[in-house]
Amino acid sequence: MQSAQAIALDFYDAVISDNGVEVQKILNNGFDIPVRTITGMLVIAVEHRLLESIRAILVYNSYTSNKIIDKHLDVILCYAAKSNLLKELGVTYH
Repeated sequence: MQSAQAIALDFYDAVISDNGVEVQKILNNGFDIPVRTITGMLVIAVEHRLLESIRAILVYNSYTSNKIIDKHLDVILCYAAKSNLLKELGVTYH
């Protein structure tokens, strides 16, 4: 069984390498990744324009019960909109 630190490092590596499949795999493995960590990784992905990582985290957030707080997600999506990422992601934001 992996330690929390090893899981966090694997998650970070998957996000930074823009490996959406690995990001989704880590999120779906049932590890207890804090929502703060997931939110932070989404911010990093948006800042670095890592489209596959962004998609994987947003998809995960759409069905998990441990969601990113709406207020935080709104701010992140506003930043993504200012960076012209929403069109590339195929996401609409109102």
